Amino acid sequence: MTKAAFGCFQLMFICLFLLFLSLETETYDRHPSILFRISGAVADASLFTLPFIYLRGNWRYAAGAAPLAVALMILVNSLYFRNFHDLIPPSLYLNNQAGNPIVLQSAVYSLKLKDFIIAALGIIPPIRMICAGKRFTSSPPPVLFRKIIWTSTILAWCITVAGALRRAPGNSGLKEKLFPATSTNLISYYNSLNFTGYIAKTICSGAGRRITLSDTDLQKIRAHITATETTGYIERHDSLRPKNLILIVVESLPSVVLQRKDIHVVAPVIKALATDSASVYADRCKVLAGDGRSSDAQFMYNTGLLPLQNEILAAAYPDNNYPSVAKAFRQESAEIIGEDRSLWSHSLTTLSYGFGRLIDNAGSPHDGIPFAQDSLILEAAYRETHTFHSNFYLFVTTMSMHDPYKRPAVNHTLNHNEIDCSDPRDTEYLERLHHFDTALGRFISRLKKDGLYQQTAIAIVGDHEIRRGTVSSSLDDDNVPLIILNSGISGTYRKKCTQADLFPTLLDVMGLRYTFLGVNYRGLGHSIFIPGNAGKPYLPDNLDYKISEMIIRSIR
Repeated sequence: MTKAAFGCFQLMFICLFLLFLSLETETYDRHPSILFRISGAVADASLFTLPFIYLRGNWRYAAGAAPLAVALMILVNSLYFRNFHDLIPPSLYLNNQAGNPIVLQSAVYSLKLKDFIIAALGIIPPIRMICAGKRFTSSPPPVLFRKIIWTSTILAWCITVAGALRRAPGNSGLKEKLFPATSTNLISYYNSLNFTGYIAKTICSGAGRRITLSDTDLQKIRAHITATETTGYIERHDSLRPKNLILIVVESLPSVVLQRKDIHVVAPVIKALATDSASVYADRCKVLAGDGRSSDAQFMYNTGLLPLQNEILAAAYPDNNYPSVAKAFRQESAEIIGEDRSLWSHSLTTLSYGFGRLIDNAGSPHDGIPFAQDSLILEAAYRETHTFHSNFYLFVTTMSMHDPYKRPAVNHTLNHNEIDCSDPRDTEYLERLHHFDTALGRFISRLKKDGLYQQTAIAIVGDHEIRRGTVSSSLDDDNVPLIILNSGISGTYRKKCTQADLFPTLLDVMGLRYTFLGVNYRGLGHSIFIPGNAGKPYLPDNLDYKISEMIIRSIR
């Protein structure tokens, strides 16, 4: 091995080591010891540098792609971890929405100085190899050198395995300690076998793995659905049941926001609706959305199922035959979104959820109106209510409150002297909430003027919490509010619930009975109208997630 080749090898190893260590540092709270963080970075770097030793001649230039690929994966996983405290699931790598402006904007807002250093570490080794030129091509390294490299690699991996066994629960078997198959997140594979283990898990698990349900599987699903079903349908006279249903899913609306002292200034409409004695108000609906976040919330609200834990189902399984509110309603229906239908495969999920039509790009500014996404979306929703010929179900998702909260996304109309904010990001978020609140008030007023309001149940619910780090910690909350207007059910309900509970709650509001897979289906959650769940909310267990996964992945 020439001096130039050895220098390239050293540089590649050092850069790879620093790259892997950067992710170890990013996830420092997951590792108890600096020794295991360093040994993990050494083990990964050694493994990824081995091709350089065994490739011959000009083929060695191919080894220069390793630091570039690693730097890219480290960078995107670091950004993802900051937002979701996990590594990227397999299906996200196949998602064609990485270049979506909303996604890119959020990613750019998460960048730190260290991310530019990560990019540099990936670029430096291949540039050095190119500069080496003809001197780079050389004979294989000496046997002693290869033995030293292999010994160091094996030693580093032994320390890694020892650390995995040390951190695993004492009652776990050897296989479970090294390969935690029942884990609910991918970071556990990384904790056990470093970044190499995460990559191996990602490749092996893949995405979009469909299954064919056997008769035994179907019996298990039906039995679980029947056992989960809660009795207590709200029996009412037909005149008390609303004829239409509008579900408005609000971007990034946590419960803690509605508990602010200045909420009567920021969102007077929502405040009035939540405290109205005729409204149903659940002030703490626990977020269960997974890697898909908004798309997962929409999935739960529409189907009553739980999202996948290591995949984004809207990317991998958007076209399955799912149970849904629209199918149970059996009337005209439509979905209105502010973004393009290609985001989160809306063009397919709209059909899977049984909607009659999809109106997309409703939040795109037009007619010279800047910063008015939610006004435009709710304007489109109002127009759509006049296109139906009978009773209808309208599903609406908002946009204005999506992060980042760094630059204006709405017209600023709040009097800042009347709100209590020291963080400019919080102020921008509250401006956007005020914009939505104003648009919502206008929407409801127009429905009242047209005589549609009293005939329509309107559910308003957050899709998920505000993304961590985009606002101050005072707005951190893993619960969202749920408000239902014109349910025809007297009394105010202040109960803890989860996102999985909205599906059966809506069936109760509309007086619907629905059959799925040959049995009565009310989702895997519990209606908030069922007596006895005013204390702790029902939380799904592993079997609930397993049943949902079987239905999601199934070929039917």
